[in-house]
Amino acid sequence: MESQLTIIDLDGCKKGSMNKMNIERFLINLSKIIGTKSFGKLFFRQDSAIQIVEDKNISIYMDENANKAFVNLFSCGKFDHLKVKEFTRQFFEAKRVFCKTIIRK
Repeated sequence: MESQLTIIDLDGCKKGSMNKMNIERFLINLSKIIGTKSFGKLFFRQDSAIQIVEDKNISIYMDENANKAFVNLFSCGKFDHLKVKEFTRQFFEAKRVFCKTIIRK
């Protein structure tokens, strides 16, 4: 079985886009895009968030002072990393985005 890790670094994010309510909305919509449902509660602490979704997990680190966010999405299966990248860029209204995907076998 292959697993997938996608790392997304965002720069120039919209001010105010990294509060708890927005992060919850982001995770709900991202879960729909990757075809899964949230499992358990969102762990959120000022600049970090972790969500477990079935056979996946999503972690986010936010630096509001620098308008940056760092998203890691791990899955035991495959997902469309380009859709995830574009959705994430649009959601945070980032000016720049770096994305790398690693397939593990």
